[in-house]
Amino acid sequence: MTAGTASLSGVITVVVLILAGCIGLLGILIVTSRVLRQWREHRRAALNALTRTWLLELATGDDARVAEARRRVAALDQRQWKALEPTVVSLLAKVKGELRSSLVSLFDERGTTAHARHGLASGGRFRQVRRARAAALLGSLGNQDAWAPLCAALEDRSLAVRIAAARALGQVGVAGAARPLLGKLAGSRRVPSDIVAYALIQLGPGAQGDLVHAVSHAEPLVRAVAVEILGRTGAVSAVQALVTVLRGDRSEEVRIRAARAIGRLGTPAGVAPLLAITDAGEPTALRAAAAAALGDLGAGAATPRLERLLHDPAYHVAHNAASSLLRLGPAGEAGLTRAVTGGEIQAAAHAMEVLAIASVEAARRPRGRTRQATRRSKEMHR
Repeated sequence: MTAGTASLSGVITVVVLILAGCIGLLGILIVTSRVLRQWREHRRAALNALTRTWLLELATGDDARVAEARRRVAALDQRQWKALEPTVVSLLAKVKGELRSSLVSLFDERGTTAHARHGLASGGRFRQVRRARAAALLGSLGNQDAWAPLCAALEDRSLAVRIAAARALGQVGVAGAARPLLGKLAGSRRVPSDIVAYALIQLGPGAQGDLVHAVSHAEPLVRAVAVEILGRTGAVSAVQALVTVLRGDRSEEVRIRAARAIGRLGTPAGVAPLLAITDAGEPTALRAAAAAALGDLGAGAATPRLERLLHDPAYHVAHNAASSLLRLGPAGEAGLTRAVTGGEIQAAAHAMEVLAIASVEAARRPRGRTRQATRRSKEMHR
């Protein structure tokens, strides 16, 4: 064997030994990691089992037991509290009244709430997870003092933080957040419209003023969401603003949502504007929405117009008119019967369809009640 060959063989041996050592070390690290993870999970489970008893004692109503449970949870060290915190946060969404107040006060006493507010303001591109978690926690706590910082977080460069802040504002429920939330439907740093819409619904009646103001916003999406929420939250006082939108908004989609909203509100003031929108000169989708909304209103005065719409060449307009007639009670059903016997094939087809569906549903309901009655009778005789 030459000197060069011997040298190469020695290098290969060294490389193989190094690789074997690395593989062995990696195996040790993997096993150690798994053992540590299992130990942490076991420790967390044991801690949660113990403290769950203390948390349940907070709901007993016994002042002595409540005080003792609060003392034990408050005395946990920071590491134990971090292990328990996710369980407590999950409980916040499931409980109300005094127990929820007790849980929230634990976060205040331990300084967790203040720490979250501080984390919400932490800057830096790489701290966005911290800001998002802080916003989510403040929302879960319903911390109303944090609504202004949460509104500021809506301008965060991170979409995840903006979404967390929007959800938190809905949970906090301060009506003043409506305008900042609506503003996130436009501009460069937006929030998805479904997130904003749900948060606005959670704000309740106090947000109606800002929603009415938003129906004249320059951005169509802002107007559309505002109109939608007004209809879904039963803002009867906003019906005139919705009628104005229905008659003259520049966006067809916004007008369609206004028609649906007026139907949901169920006020007589909406009948005439909806009837006007069913005219042939209006867009087909809008006419179809108006025909459906007249049924939601339960407007008996709309029966003659809806009967005429059964002959409309647009399928969805005629179909919605038939469905609305069915919801108007005896007068509407009489109109459908006249359409069936009137000889016009299209109108008769729409009328027969909804009458057949209604007949099937009516036939199912008594059988359902009979089965329930039979089941109760058997249980009583056991």
